[in-house]
Amino acid sequence: ITLWNGWLTPVQHVPRSIELALLLMPLLLIVRGMFYNTGKANVYAIMLSLLYASLGFWYATSLDEKLYGYGLLVLSTILYVGSFMSARVIAKHNKALLLEGGATQS
Repeated sequence: ITLWNGWLTPVQHVPRSIELALLLMPLLLIVRGMFYNTGKANVYAIMLSLLYASLGFWYATSLDEKLYGYGLLVLSTILYVGSFMSARVIAKHNKALLLEGGATQS
């Protein structure tokens, strides 16, 4: 996002600083949760990846920014799959901890 909107974009309708802030702020808000591997951040990342996928479809239909649209689609798919799999691993880990804690209390 930064590379395309910062330097490579052929058409610029909105000032770059505003466009970069609007596109990167949601990602920056979930970075801390993703770093500490919290389940809530993974769910937010899944929802955010769907937003970026819709942006990718929108850009892919544009003639000037078709490459950016395809790249955004690929990267949002990677974010979706990674967040989904990480959320599944966290859920299994938490379930195992609950079962283990319940077995020791009985």
